Amino acid sequence: MSFKDRFKKASKEVSERVEYIRGDKGILEDKYQDLKGSMPKDAWGEFTRIAGLAGIDLAWFLFCLSKFAAKDLKTIFIDNAVIDKWKEENKNKKAKITDSKFKQWFAKLQRTYPKTSARLKLWMLYSLVATMVAGGIKMSERDGKEDTQKSKVENVINTPENNNDDVLDVTGEEIAQIEENGNDLQIDNKIKDVVKYNTTDADFSTKFVNENWNDIVISLLEFETWRDKATLHSGESRYTFAAGLTWVYTKEKNKDGKLIETQHACTGKYINKASNFNMAEKWSQIKRHCLYKGECVNVMKEQLKKYGFQEITDYQALGLFVAGYQTPGRLKGIVHKLSDAGSNKQKQVDAFIAGNEIKSKYRNGTNKRRWWCAMMCMGYITADDLIDLDRDAFSTININTVLKNGHFVYDSATIEYVLEHAKNPSKGSVRNFINNRKVPLNGVVAKHQKSKIENVENNKSMLKTYEGLKAFNAKDYKKAIKCYQEAVALDANNMEAYSSLAFAYKKLGDQTHSISDYEKVLETVKACNAQMNKNKSLLHDPEVKAATYYNAGLAREEIAKLQEKSNKNKDALESYQKAKQNFETAYANAQEADNTSRMDIYKDAQKRIDNAIKTLKAKDNKNKTNAFKTGQKNVSNKTAKPVAKGKGR
Repeated sequence: MSFKDRFKKASKEVSERVEYIRGDKGILEDKYQDLKGSMPKDAWGEFTRIAGLAGIDLAWFLFCLSKFAAKDLKTIFIDNAVIDKWKEENKNKKAKITDSKFKQWFAKLQRTYPKTSARLKLWMLYSLVATMVAGGIKMSERDGKEDTQKSKVENVINTPENNNDDVLDVTGEEIAQIEENGNDLQIDNKIKDVVKYNTTDADFSTKFVNENWNDIVISLLEFETWRDKATLHSGESRYTFAAGLTWVYTKEKNKDGKLIETQHACTGKYINKASNFNMAEKWSQIKRHCLYKGECVNVMKEQLKKYGFQEITDYQALGLFVAGYQTPGRLKGIVHKLSDAGSNKQKQVDAFIAGNEIKSKYRNGTNKRRWWCAMMCMGYITADDLIDLDRDAFSTININTVLKNGHFVYDSATIEYVLEHAKNPSKGSVRNFINNRKVPLNGVVAKHQKSKIENVENNKSMLKTYEGLKAFNAKDYKKAIKCYQEAVALDANNMEAYSSLAFAYKKLGDQTHSISDYEKVLETVKACNAQMNKNKSLLHDPEVKAATYYNAGLAREEIAKLQEKSNKNKDALESYQKAKQNFETAYANAQEADNTSRMDIYKDAQKRIDNAIKTLKAKDNKNKTNAFKTGQKNVSNKTAKPVAKGKGR
């Protein structure tokens, strides 16, 4: 391999460094994450942080370069063109009479030892760069520590409503009971009455959090990714732990000896602290976050008061809480739209639709989550509905199912379908997480009184899709296929029906082992993508495309296996290669949607196909070798002359 090729390989690995540092890869990754975790506020601090990160990048580049070009290092650092050029200059180096004695001596040294001097100058330059990088790293680390101290001072404030630890914490008695016995989630079949809160009450926040704690826990387990250990997400400066927390809360005494709530960015020493909290302590942190001034519940209260909402129900508050938990500032736009909506139900639901405040790259994912928030705020979906759903199941819905023609859909057929779709026994549910992880709840979970959906005609296509889903879950794939086909006939833009139809054909093929059933998957995927391309402005959803191409890849993979069993190795190889192309396209679309969990699935599928192709080629080569040996033996047997018996010479 030429040096140029090695250099390209090194450069490629550098470009993929971002993926590398997401895993546990040792000292270099830790240093990178430590630097990234610091958040300097001033311009100089920001510069040194960037310089530090650049230094890490440089070190990583040199490591990659040495990995692929070890034997060329002598050429790069010792016998390179720069040294040759400086060597020629040094031969003719003459000192001026006005120069200092040192300059005259150095000029003589350069003439006497031109190559050594050139190398010395180059390594002095390398040392200078290394010193600057090291200085940048140290200064960046210092800035990060100073900033942590600043945030500690700036964020120390009195809790606005109550300084009692029992209000802000899970009590010591509760923690002891949870750790000893755990929780067995129990549902009270008695329907809970709707509770109304006055937003002008001084204790609105504490009342809402304490009285609706079970609903808050269940909602956060459904809508937030749980982190047992503090984790740094790409592009973020604070680590995340528990249910989407990026702050650590402590009780500290101020100068007057008063115990106050203190908020710290989850960086530096607080990363380990966050990672070492037990389950009860993590939920204590979440409760304190809910009640902290400037965070979700208090921001919700301020916005409701600002826009004239004096009274609010418990389910309305819960929907707004979930929408603003991660980014409370976005509640301002939602509450403002709710005030403009008046009594118009469609406008109230649409108040949750994400607009230009969310980058287009993340808008579909945000709206999937916001649809649930809207349904909860309207009382169409309640917390007890979430208990048996997969955790994070909201993200698996096709955006076209819940957002059509610029409006959120909320007819009962769509809601029932989405709730049924989000149940998957093979995955972990909210109930299982609560029972297995000793999650603190306040007594028995109540069933809620639901709002009636009035004056909304059921979507007939979605009714058929729902019917098909129930048949699919009963493993009656032929009936499911018929229902999905009818759903598509009723609404050609029903992407949920299209993708479900492709998957149903795939499952039927698994039962019948019929290539024709798998080929129908491919036909459905082509039709689905054609419809999406026809209505790009309305239907384009990279996650839907990713799922359809993945289904096509799975079908082609199964076709290849059947062809391989029939010794049609050439056809099987072609099917495997097409399957890999489908998985690559699925990966690209998942990447566009920033869906890392799906990207991992599609990457694993590509590796699986690579192994299948490798095994098939090895098998084919072995068959060819055996066939050649057999043919060679047959030819040898035919040409061998038999020895006559009896007469000899």
